[in-house]
Amino acid sequence: MSNNNQKHCPPTLPMWLLNLLLPDSVKDDITGDLTEEYSRSTDTLLNKNKWFWSQTISTCWRFTMTKQNLASLGLAIISILTLGIIMHAILFLSVADDPASFHNAYWTDGNFHQFFFDAPLWQFISENNLSRLSFDMFIHLPSMAWLAIALCGFIVLKKQLHLSFTYQLILAASLLMLPYIGGVTYFRLTDVALNQAGPILALMLISAFYLILPFTHLLLKELKSVDL
Repeated sequence: MSNNNQKHCPPTLPMWLLNLLLPDSVKDDITGDLTEEYSRSTDTLLNKNKWFWSQTISTCWRFTMTKQNLASLGLAIISILTLGIIMHAILFLSVADDPASFHNAYWTDGNFHQFFFDAPLWQFISENNLSRLSFDMFIHLPSMAWLAIALCGFIVLKKQLHLSFTYQLILAASLLMLPYIGGVTYFRLTDVALNQAGPILALMLISAFYLILPFTHLLLKELKSVDL
């Protein structure tokens, strides 16, 4: 009798996936229907299990690969990749000891974006220098001040103006990029010596490093309620 009951129990792993991934509003109905159909089937156990797995995969895919989830995944991936590149750029500026790396004009002429496409940074990343990270490389009081101002400004404007997700995304990107744009503008309007460029570059990079994760978190929360 125990063997007979065993045949009428769906596989454990796909049941776990259904309970984990399906929305609460439909979870009980779907798992109940699939379990009932599985139990009523007179097919072989192997075929029943194959059918249950295929139904589980197609059902979970339908409910998890929504536009919101795909947009959330894309936003998260972009944020993590950007965070990683900025972290390596900060580390490069902190530990690079090859004078040739700082001979390029883009350090002080307002074309700093060229640094992110230049060979030294990507060679530095490929060499896996993360072991050289130090906590104090990321402590920067002006960037901390901008973090507080930007986050408070974002939250206030979002509530006061009832901004849609699109406008929240634009506002977050603008606040994140503002120190960078300000630094680029300053370099283009002012003749800055290389040995004086460090504090400006630090504000341009570290403020963005601070803001990426908080803004991503706020936008991902908002994205859950957006009808795409």
